[in-house]
Amino acid sequence: MTRRRRLIILLTGPVLLAALALALSLYMPYWRPSDSEHPIQGIDVSHHQNHIDWAALPAQGVDFAYIKATEGGDHRDRLFHANWQGAHAAGIARGAYHFFTLCRPGGEQAMNFAGTVPREPNLLPPAVDLEFGGNCAARPSRDALLRELTAFLQVVRGA
Repeated sequence: MTRRRRLIILLTGPVLLAALALALSLYMPYWRPSDSEHPIQGIDVSHHQNHIDWAALPAQGVDFAYIKATEGGDHRDRLFHANWQGAHAAGIARGAYHFFTLCRPGGEQAMNFAGTVPREPNLLPPAVDLEFGGNCAARPSRDALLRELTAFLQVVRGA
């Protein structure tokens, strides 16, 4: 293989990958799972979505919503209560979720969550968003993480 041909191949690969990434980024906002294969569909939201037109969502096939309530031991999503009320007014089943951080004790985070989410009948079970990216730089051991997550879940289940 000639040097020129290798150079063309090396340059073509990244261009094709960039084109594919662009195509996917343009397509993804309009993709949704099949209604026949997934008859019940939902969304998760937080302040990152800004104002949400909750009344329009049932016609778009949104049956339920998980709404970010808290993060860590002291952060409360600034739009949680507006989203909570908006989903309820639109007749959308709702549940709250907590973004679990690796730098705060699980019990402390659970108290933040339990103190934010109203106790109401017919709610979806609480959910935990556990991500390693964008979280605490200090990584706990597996055992320490499971211990803190268990502490969080015990408080939330008992609340």
